[in-house]
Parts: sequence; structure tokens; C-alpha cells
Amino acid sequence: EIYVISKLFPQEEKYGLSSQIRRAAASVYLNLVEGSSRRSSKDFARFITNSLGSLIEVHAISKIAKRQKYISWQTTSKIDKLSNDIWRQLCSLRESILKE
Repeated sequence: EIYVISKLFPQEEKYGLSSQIRRAAASVYLNLVEGSSRRSSKDFARFITNSLGSLIEVHAISKIAKRQKYISWQTTSKIDKLSNDIWRQLCSLRESILKE
């Protein structure tokens, strides 16, 4: 979804906010993949925490994009909802892993 949304950013942001929000969104997933290969639950939980940090970055960049009028309020709301859903899922996953 972020890749689709970031296409709305102006061309001059291709190597700026557009690139940054895409890398942050990908990092959410990539941290989970890397963490899942770790031997301990504590290590995996640390990578989940890194994913949460990247998710916050996506959220913050969307706010900047909104203020710059690159995206609409509705698009920002969509990102907020998706981010909140993913946040809850990641926190639940981290909690369950640390209980093991």
C-alpha cells in the first residue's frame, strides 16, 4: 500500500520522502523475516521492536507528506488505520514470543 501511495508524491521527492517511506515500510517486514530466523525468543522480540520503530517512521513520514500536501487527509487516515492494526499485531506477537 505504501508503494502505491508514495507514487502520489512529487517527482522531486523520489529520492527523499518517497524513498524513505518505502524503505521504512519494507523494513517492517524485513525485520520480522530476519528476526524469525534467530535462535532465541529474546532476539526475535528485539527484531519485532525494530519493526515497530520502522512502523513509527512510516507514520511520521505520512504526517510530513500530509503537511506538504503530497497526500490527502483520507490517505493519511488510511495509513493511520493500517499502522494501528499492524502495531497491535506486532505488539501481540512480541508479547506471545516473550512468554515462551
